Amino acid sequence: MSEFALDENGRISDSDPVYDKLDKWHDSDDFDSIIGTVLAVPREEWSNKLHFRLISAYNNKKDYESAAKELEEIRGSCESPRDLAKFYYMNGYIYFMTDREMLALSMYRQGLEADPENTSGLDLDTECRECLEYINEDLNALYLSCADAAAKIAARCRENPDKIDVSDNDFTIQLGFLFAIRILPGMTHGLKLGDFFQKFEGEERQAVLKFLSGRFGITDRASLLESISKDRYCNLGIMVNDAMARLAGKPSFDPEILDRAGREAFENCTLFVRAFSEFLPRAGVLAWDIHEKMGMARYAYSCGLLPEDDYTAAMMALTDIAKERFSSAEEYLRSLVFGCAMYAFDVDCWNIGGATEFMKKMLAFLLHSDLPDMEWKKK
Repeated sequence: MSEFALDENGRISDSDPVYDKLDKWHDSDDFDSIIGTVLAVPREEWSNKLHFRLISAYNNKKDYESAAKELEEIRGSCESPRDLAKFYYMNGYIYFMTDREMLALSMYRQGLEADPENTSGLDLDTECRECLEYINEDLNALYLSCADAAAKIAARCRENPDKIDVSDNDFTIQLGFLFAIRILPGMTHGLKLGDFFQKFEGEERQAVLKFLSGRFGITDRASLLESISKDRYCNLGIMVNDAMARLAGKPSFDPEILDRAGREAFENCTLFVRAFSEFLPRAGVLAWDIHEKMGMARYAYSCGLLPEDDYTAAMMALTDIAKERFSSAEEYLRSLVFGCAMYAFDVDCWNIGGATEFMKKMLAFLLHSDLPDMEWKKK
């Protein structure tokens, strides 16, 4: 027989004295006692109220992974406006505390919609306003970083007026510079910048195969072509171009055709792109897409998934696109750097600050590369 008062559903009653203990421990920041007490109760006796106390304790201990896991467990049992508001608030709190303010804002807004009378007493309207303030601060910091990046790229490209006329193969490899210096798990070095036809053997070949299959789902020539044409993260130019069209007042599609999640994603993407739109070349972030596809092709060739003729044809086709759409290394670098930011923003759940830092890191590598010193080749 349970030591707690149970309701008609066999769960701990919301008026059980255990909550007095939990409240005292919360007030004294003794979150371990809360967690230990809740976990000692059989799960089948947990009410939503008790479950939320556990999640709150995890959040206060900054154990966001455990809190998020428990929120997934409680998702299906949240039906009342109060419980739905708490569910969205706690999700929002986790996102906010892990620098994903845009996701946090989405959660808070959904909580407001679920509980317009504020039966939960959480004041989600205030949470939304404060979240927007942080978003705007991050977007302003992003803008300043993008302006700085554009200026540094311009200055670096002017450093050496006597540009180097490199071979066609070296020019192509430099276009995929960041992928070339990337070191995959299980390897000691990346693709060499000076070896267009580099091959891997043994354990290194297996590491490349594991990377291509795990990251892109590439296991043969057909899946490589499928990934190049459809993978979200090597076709970011489409997303950015749609955002640019909306910013210009000439939308390429009606956002109302999207579901709620799609509209939120597009709105956030548009806000993010606006921060660097004035520094983008006409080709947008096409350089990022070219760079990613070159990396995929080089690695696929290096481990034997792509025959030499197909590999050479693919790399030359991508190089021709770069020659046609960009008129200088400076344009290509700006496109690539802001593509880095867009990639990080999208892959890391709308983390503006994280994307800004990733962009800065990639910029530092590119400024020390040979790209700014090369004579830009024409098609």
